[in-house]
Amino acid sequence: MNRMGFIAAGALAFGLVLLACEDNSGYDPYSRSDPCAQYTSCGECTPVLGCGWCANFDGTGACADEPNDCNGVGFTWAWEPSGCLQPADASVVMDGAPPVPDSGPTEAAAD
Repeated sequence: MNRMGFIAAGALAFGLVLLACEDNSGYDPYSRSDPCAQYTSCGECTPVLGCGWCANFDGTGACADEPNDCNGVGFTWAWEPSGCLQPADASVVMDGAPPVPDSGPTEAAAD
């Protein structure tokens, strides 16, 4: 092969490599949409394959496809419904029983 043929073959190979690496799919990893984001609670999110729940320490949460998508400094991550945290119930419920009297010191009865 002569020198010009070798250069032409090299240029063609280089051009084909460049075309093969061209990505026209429009995929941008920094602006992708998360298919899990449509779920708004841990109970809806965790049964979906590939989705997990970010529970932030401030009480908010979000469904995402990986823990790296969680916002905030402190959060817990759950793939399974059993990992969903339940908010504490601080309400007082009266069950109808009379109040228990104070059991403070008593005086002895005189006979």
